[in-house]
Order: sequence, then structure tokens, then C-alpha cells
Amino acid sequence: MPDTQAFSNQNLSHITEELYKQNLELTERNKTLSIIQRIDDIILSNVTDLQQIARQIADIIVRHAEGKIVALFSLEHTILKRLAFATSHHLEAQADEFEPLFFKEHISLSDTGYLATAVREKRSITIADFLHLFPALPEEKITTIRDIGTITTTTIYPLIVRDEAIGAILISRSDIEENLKEYYEDLMKRLVIDVGIAISNTLLYKHIQEANLKLQQMDHMKDEFVSLVSHELRTPLTTVKGFISVLMEEAKLPDEQKTMLTLAYSSTDRLIKLF
Repeated sequence: MPDTQAFSNQNLSHITEELYKQNLELTERNKTLSIIQRIDDIILSNVTDLQQIARQIADIIVRHAEGKIVALFSLEHTILKRLAFATSHHLEAQADEFEPLFFKEHISLSDTGYLATAVREKRSITIADFLHLFPALPEEKITTIRDIGTITTTTIYPLIVRDEAIGAILISRSDIEENLKEYYEDLMKRLVIDVGIAISNTLLYKHIQEANLKLQQMDHMKDEFVSLVSHELRTPLTTVKGFISVLMEEAKLPDEQKTMLTLAYSSTDRLIKLF
């Protein structure tokens, strides 16, 4: 009987553990789907401002994906441009102080720091000590960073679309529970892909807008040129037409010459009407 009871308890414990794992997996999968859906909603929205989209994405990661500090960058030519910076609620009071120090608005792709290296080499880089992101800081700034306390890991993910680096996302976070790491890593893989698509689409739209603007400017310049040429040509042609008309009406000319003047008059008149 004791053996039977022990066996039943063991089975019950095993069933409970399996149910816990299944519930945990379901919860984390739903969380991942919810976050990805939020990113997809941004991609499909009518918002086309790159920085606004980046701020929305950074806010989602801070609120729903364990981010303590999040920074998004786009790669324009050889410069990484910071698009957005967000912090968790308990760091908001310090954000204004360390944002300019932590993440420059423009970083050269040739920079030797972690961010440029991750983008240049198209690989994720994880830093255990947050301070390693900022070498040669003055002591008072180091103290400020140390006071953050809750950040234990920072990962820089390059944003890759069609095998081309278009930017990066930096996420600083606290430790993830061991049994949640698998789900967190899966979330990050999917999130980085979606964020890359969002930034890529917005950059493409921006480039199309810029191209359209250039075409409009060129069209305007063409209209101005045609208008100028028309004015410059119409004036002398009108004068020529007038002289031909006078000759045709008053001069006693042979029929052959009158025919030639009539032809010249018609051709001049046709040119004037073209302008």
C-alpha cells in the first residue's frame, strides 16, 4: 500500500509538472504572438514617419518584452542614426541624464564600439556588464550607471533584411528565469525579423517619397525651362511673322517669291502656336 501511494504521488507530481510546463509554454507563446501582432499592426498602419514607428516599437519592447533600456538605429549610408530611445518606468527619471551619454545620435559604421561592430559584422553581441558599452566614462557617470542596478545583460541585434544590414536594436534587461530563456530567445528572433521589416518598409517608403520629390522638382524645372524658351523664341518669331506679312501685302513680288513667303509665314505661324 505505501508503495502504491508513493507511486500515485509520483505520478501526480509528474502530471502537475507537465501541466505547469504546458501552461507556461502556452502563456509564453501567447505573449510572443501578442507582441508580434503589435509590431505587425505598426507595419500595417498608415504611419510613415520613421522615428514615430521606431518609438512605438521601442515602447512595445519596454512594456511587454522585458526591456529596461531600448534603442533603435537605422543605417543610412555609413552612419548609424538613432531613431528611438525608451526606458522602463522606474528608469524614466534618469533617462534624460544618460540618454545623450549612452547612445549618440550618429555613429560611424567604422566605429570600434559594440553597436557598429554588430551591424558591420551582421551578428548579435551580448554584453554582461552594462559599463562595457561606455569606455572611458568619468567617475560620476559610472556611479549613475551603477545605480541603475537592474540591468544585467545587454544585447545588440543587427537588423538584417535580404542579407543587408539596415540598422540595429539594443535591448538591456534584467536576468531571465532559466525556464523562460528558451521562450525569450524565440521571441527575440521573431521580434528582430519583424522590426527589420518595419524599418525596411519605412525606409523604402521614405526613399520613394524622396525620389518623387526630386521628380516633382525636375518637372518644375522643366516647366520653367520650357516657359523661358517659349518666351525667348516666341518674341523673335512674332517679329519675323510680322515682317513676312508686310512683305506679302505691300511688295510687288513675283508669284514664285510670294509662294515662298506664304510657306515661310505658315511655318512661322505654326511654330508660334507650338509655344
